[in-house]
Amino acid sequence: MGAGQGSQNIFEEGNPILKNKLNLAVALLLAAGILLLGSIELAENLREPVISNCAIVHQAENKLAVPANFAFAVLGDNKGDEGTYSKILDDIEQDPEIAFAVHTGDLTRTSSRNEYGDIAELSCAHLQKPFLVIPGNHDIHNGGGQTFKDVIGPAYYEAKTAAAELIFLDTSTSSRMDDAQMRWLEGMLAGRKPGDQVLVFTHQPLYDPRKDSKPHCLSPKKADPLARLFEEYGVNYVFAGHIHGYFVGKWNNIPYAITGGAGAELQGSDPQAFFHNYLKVKVNGARIDVTVVPVRLSKSQDLLLGAREYVKREKIELALYLAVAVLALVLLLRARGKPRPSNIALT
Repeated sequence: MGAGQGSQNIFEEGNPILKNKLNLAVALLLAAGILLLGSIELAENLREPVISNCAIVHQAENKLAVPANFAFAVLGDNKGDEGTYSKILDDIEQDPEIAFAVHTGDLTRTSSRNEYGDIAELSCAHLQKPFLVIPGNHDIHNGGGQTFKDVIGPAYYEAKTAAAELIFLDTSTSSRMDDAQMRWLEGMLAGRKPGDQVLVFTHQPLYDPRKDSKPHCLSPKKADPLARLFEEYGVNYVFAGHIHGYFVGKWNNIPYAITGGAGAELQGSDPQAFFHNYLKVKVNGARIDVTVVPVRLSKSQDLLLGAREYVKREKIELALYLAVAVLALVLLLRARGKPRPSNIALT
C-alpha cells in the first residue's frame, strides 16, 4: 500500500472531521451573531430617548407661527404601529397646506422608555412640521406618565395662533381629568380672546357614539361637566381619539370628530366607520372644515413598511449580512463535502 493510500479526504461525505469543522464554524458564526444582536439590544436598553430638534414639540404658552387662516392634521392611536403611521406622517409632511399636526394619544403600546424613544425617532424622521401630542391610556401604563413628561412634555397645555386657541387635555384616564385640570381648563376658556376659535383636543371622547357596545369614553362623572363647560364657553370643535375608527357628530351642540385610525387595530367592521385615517382641518375665519383622509394599506404593505422602519431604527443591517455569510459558508462547506461523481467507463 502506498504512503498516500491510507489517508482519508476530509471532504468525503460523512467524514467526522468535516462534520466537526462545519459544526464549529457554524457555532462560531452564530455566537458572533448573537453577540452582535445582544450588543445592539443592550445599546437600545441604555439609550435615553432624545428628541431635541425633533418634530415632536410642545408649544405650551407659545404662539404657533401660522396665518389667521390655516390648516392642520389630527391623528391618533397608532399604538406603536410603524407602517400605517409612517405613511400618515409622510402624507402630512408632503401636504403644503398643513402647518402642523396633533396626535390625540396612544402613541405607544407599552409606554416603555425604549418604545417612546423608537416612536419619537420614527416621528422625527418622517415629520419636520410641529407635532403636538397628548397622552392616551396606553402611553401612561407602568409609569409611562412620567416617561411621557420626560420624553415629550406636559400632559395638558395650550397653544395659540393668530385667531385660535388650542387646548390640549389629559384624558388618558378619567381620573387624570381631576379638579386641578378642570380649574385650569375653565381659566383657559374664560381668558380666551373675543372672536378666537376654540379647539379642544382630548384622547378619550366625552361619549361613545356607538350605541351597541361597551362605552369606550370618559365616565359620565367627568364627561357631563366637560360638555356643560364646552357649551357655556362656546367651544367651536372637539377632537378625540381612543376609538379606533372615525366618527363625527355633536355633543351639547358642540361639533366633534373622533379619529383613532393611525395604525392600531380597528375596532369594528363597518367600512363607513372603521378604516385607518387622519383628519385635515381647515380654519378660515369662523368656519372650520374637517375632512377625513382614508389611509388604506393592505396588511402586507403595513407589515413591509413597519419592517423597513424596524431595520432602519435597530440598525440590524450588519446582523442580516452576518446571517447571509453564515448561510453562504454552510452551503459552501456542504458543496465541497459532497462526493464527486466517479468516471464510468463505457463498454
